[in-house]
Amino acid sequence: MNGANNKKIGLIIPDWTNPFFSSIAHSFQNECVEHKYSIIAVDSYNSRARELNNIELLTSMDIDGLIFITVGENGRAYEKLDEFKKPLLVLDREIPLDNVDYLMNNNKLGIEIGLDYLYNLNHRKIAFIAGPQDTVPGKERYDFFCRKMSDLGIEKNDALVYPGDFMFGSGNEAVNQFLQIAEGERPTAIFASNDIMAFGVIQGLHEKGYKIPDDFSILGFDDVQFSSWIYPKLSTIKQDVKGIAKKGVELLSNRIANPNPITDSKIEIINPQLIKRNSCKKIGL
Repeated sequence: MNGANNKKIGLIIPDWTNPFFSSIAHSFQNECVEHKYSIIAVDSYNSRARELNNIELLTSMDIDGLIFITVGENGRAYEKLDEFKKPLLVLDREIPLDNVDYLMNNNKLGIEIGLDYLYNLNHRKIAFIAGPQDTVPGKERYDFFCRKMSDLGIEKNDALVYPGDFMFGSGNEAVNQFLQIAEGERPTAIFASNDIMAFGVIQGLHEKGYKIPDDFSILGFDDVQFSSWIYPKLSTIKQDVKGIAKKGVELLSNRIANPNPITDSKIEIINPQLIKRNSCKKIGL
């Protein structure tokens, strides 16, 4: 079955309902078609148990390589992956395994260009909605936010940080926290560490009668497709999903063509870019 042009690739994503991960899956499917690869994609539903089951399922099949994004820390799943002796490409979230290839987003750069943008719009009271701290993107984006705010000379204010989970509801809940702050001390800008939480912020503020960007500027991270559809259109930090898929399949293809044990793990970094739309506004100092 596995001729030169009939390779089979497995893909495990954390949550198909998250538009970022569904766009990753879609882009990899398109890229695999270009290489005449078949792709088997499965969803872990943000469940560690489901993730382990998915790994056991796909590694028991006659696949030629595996693309993996973890839901978060999952030791049993990583032990199972360590037994998989075919090419493995890990995306977005590092895991404690050697001899695998990594394709990662430059979270440091994304946070820096986002905060520089808000700072240049004269925002100094900048709130942040963090992602889950047991994932690399969640932890890195929060850590780099704190570091960059310090570099900008802005003192950390714990009341302006909300511990989110990358889900829509976190945005709504963060709005409730930020609006409890006295009016003169409230944030003028809210930076969500993914677009889904930014959507929750926008909905929550609209329901309470606030206007965006007149009352609050909102900045997201990822640039999922809906970001240009909602009102107002969301300014965000774009991850190059098509570029990630293109580079990812290229890396995996090279490993499949040279099936020797991996002794030279590759770590490729994809740089994000700022997308300016309608959800941020310059204010007076």
